[in-house]
Amino acid sequence: MKKLTSTNNYPSEVDWEKYNLLKSMFDGIFNELKILSKGKQKDELNPLKITKINFLLSKIKDLLVDQPSAEFLDLLNAENLPLSSDAIIIMSHYETALNEYWKKYHKLFPLL
Repeated sequence: MKKLTSTNNYPSEVDWEKYNLLKSMFDGIFNELKILSKGKQKDELNPLKITKINFLLSKIKDLLVDQPSAEFLDLLNAENLPLSSDAIIIMSHYETALNEYWKKYHKLFPLL
């Protein structure tokens, strides 16, 4: 399913605005998770955290569906409660993918 809504496989302004919103939300939750996991890397995430994180990750995954990094983006496994250190590894893939998206397209939207 193609998500880019403009021509030439470039993101539209709507896509770019979604990126900015999702990136801000991702940075916040990723930083909180890193802080919470310091010293407690063997703690399992609770179902509420997994649900909230996966909701955000699925939105990011939808936005990046046409990007080369998309094949590396997994959701957290809600059935086998992941350790916080496992979640950080999965989320670091999203961080890299979001940074690559920015590098690729930020010059198209200098004022947004």
